[in-house]
Amino acid sequence: MSKHSFTTEVEIDPQMVADLMVTAIEGGSNYWVNSIVLKEAKTPNRTEPWYANPALYEDAFHIKVYEMDEEGQPTEEHYIGQHGMRVGLEKMANKAPGHFTNIVSDQWDAETADVFLQYVVLGDIVYG
Repeated sequence: MSKHSFTTEVEIDPQMVADLMVTAIEGGSNYWVNSIVLKEAKTPNRTEPWYANPALYEDAFHIKVYEMDEEGQPTEEHYIGQHGMRVGLEKMANKAPGHFTNIVSDQWDAETADVFLQYVVLGDIVYG
């Protein structure tokens, strides 16, 4: 008997990415993220915080993320864009399938948003 596997693709829409970013930035990841700065985007900002705009994630963008040390001072800096977002989500799907399933089923929370941001920025779970 041969063993078969099937690969499927799951679409994470820009609104979900924006919602995850808001939750991570405003609460879920604030114990390791010092600041997140929009460096470049083709989408004009609206009235809410830039990271809450789903249109931002539909086109090219560059975000700088600063980690912080135990005293709250900025340490390492990381850059992410569309490619990093996609790679981070793929890693999350493979390495943290429970959290990824929570996103897909819209049952996520601040912890899942933190896991999402760590995979996108750091490529793995480094904190928590």
